[in-house]
Amino acid sequence: MTEQERPQPVGAFTDPVNYHITDFGQVEALFSCVKLKGEVEKRIYDGKTFQIYHPISYQSQAVSGKNYKSLVYVVGARPAIGAYVEMTAGYSLEPAAMPCLLNAEWLGEGLTQRTEK
Repeated sequence: MTEQERPQPVGAFTDPVNYHITDFGQVEALFSCVKLKGEVEKRIYDGKTFQIYHPISYQSQAVSGKNYKSLVYVVGARPAIGAYVEMTAGYSLEPAAMPCLLNAEWLGEGLTQRTEK
């Protein structure tokens, strides 16, 4: 069942969906994740650059616009152990709206990945 087919209570996030490079329906969610990488680094990594920033999955939320909560695997310069970041991006209802970072937080090292059911 795709994200569009799932019934979604108003204001609730959908179940997690894995990013797939060939799924063009995920463009907006993936774009927000990649576009806001620099802001995520500033907010939770003291402005340093992640060596690896790999989006894993996302959830969407219909509000007055649309929010996307993404799980991202990251590796910094030190330590070389990977960790997970959860970031939430929001889009307004304006036609050419760009995403804005609503939240970003560390989820920890070695976390079990949140994946689609």
